[in-house]
Amino acid sequence: RAPVYIGDMPHTWCAAEFVREIRDFFAYEEDLDKSLVFCSGVPEDWLRGRGIEVQDLPTAYGKISLKAATKGLADVYQVTGNVKAPGGIWLVSARNVAPKAVTVNGKPVAPAKRIKLASLPAKVEFSY
Repeated sequence: RAPVYIGDMPHTWCAAEFVREIRDFFAYEEDLDKSLVFCSGVPEDWLRGRGIEVQDLPTAYGKISLKAATKGLADVYQVTGNVKAPGGIWLVSARNVAPKAVTVNGKPVAPAKRIKLASLPAKVEFSY
């Protein structure tokens, strides 16, 4: 046997797929409109207590950061970064119900589970 044969060793691509799937919980690029979709895989439970924090997550359009937590009857997201997505940045609420009200940087917007952010930084509150 040659010293290059390593047998049936686990393949690195398999581990890379798991890492990519976890990353997609937080951000993925939408090929159709060249937008960035943020937080679409984050479950509601993760926002309780201390919440979540993501620092400088690399995307095809730049880096993005997030702090998010439940505060009373609202989920508060603080999004920063240098993202320049041609189709914009979409933030998706972690809850499976439509919010009663949504504000972006203190200004009310039409309540929806998915909000398009015009610019960063953005503080988004989904009220329930």
